[in-house]
Amino acid sequence: MSDDPRLEQFLDALHKGGQYAHYCTFVPNHQKDNPQERLEVTWFPVGAAPTPPLTPKCYFGVNPVKAIPTENAQGKVVSARHIKARVDIISAINCFFADFDVHLDTAPGKGNYESKEQILAHIEGLSKPPSVVVDTGRGFHCYWLLQDTQII
Repeated sequence: MSDDPRLEQFLDALHKGGQYAHYCTFVPNHQKDNPQERLEVTWFPVGAAPTPPLTPKCYFGVNPVKAIPTENAQGKVVSARHIKARVDIISAINCFFADFDVHLDTAPGKGNYESKEQILAHIEGLSKPPSVVVDTGRGFHCYWLLQDTQII
């Protein structure tokens, strides 16, 4: 795990009440017809998290699960490296989560933040400040940790 004990404490708090958890990273796609990065999921037993690559393109699964999924949302069997948590296998809720990104999109429901500074000012103005704020590179992930784990 990381040399920073805060990361371990944070992951322990996120994953209480579950058997498994995951983080996601974006890795280069080596297919000639698709140069886009692809999502890769790393699953691990709760309490035994490997040290994640602490880069702007590393995202933690918010809810712990009771099993590592073997099928995607369409029911197709695929490698667990390509499947994130699904609602039907979530075992507990330990936080509320919000993702704030810089967008210049005026579509309904999209935040129209022009800069990270504008997002941070919004977060700092919330009546209930988040327990944890993570800089994601183009915005922030905010986590409001619950006092008690809610088992599902």
